[in-house]
Amino acid sequence: MADGLHAAAKLRKENPYLYDLFTKLPVTWDQRGYDMYTDRHYDYEREQPIFTLNDHGEVEKILFSVSTRSSFLSVDPDQVHDLYAGIIRWMQICNEAEHRHELRLEPGQLLIMNNQRLMHGRGAINDTRESGRCLRGCYLAIDEVDSRLRYLHRKLQKQTQE
Repeated sequence: MADGLHAAAKLRKENPYLYDLFTKLPVTWDQRGYDMYTDRHYDYEREQPIFTLNDHGEVEKILFSVSTRSSFLSVDPDQVHDLYAGIIRWMQICNEAEHRHELRLEPGQLLIMNNQRLMHGRGAINDTRESGRCLRGCYLAIDEVDSRLRYLHRKLQKQTQE
């Protein structure tokens, strides 16, 4: 795992041009397939910059996934080289020791992370019945989490006022 916000700050200091490109240049992200667990086909597509800034001009969200970045670029041909140079440098920064944290989950452990802040991947895993290891992913939309937290906060406030 790598702390994307920390890595973004390094990119900003090291190469303000690439940082700016990542905040403004729309990149197409797509993923199509079939989920055998839900028995559903999916077709996700979005176009947005790699970095989304908040109202204070700070990186709030990072959208970066090698497997979902479309090979069809809707960018000016003059910017393609810079975009790829930026992606290469971004991946190098995320893999530097100061940004990386590796851990091995033990049986029964759960890892919850903000997918819009942490860059993550995994090494090889022997995920078989014989190995006794099983890795499963679960994704929650941040809007759903925020909604539930606000609701529970209001409910708790109301209960403490009664």
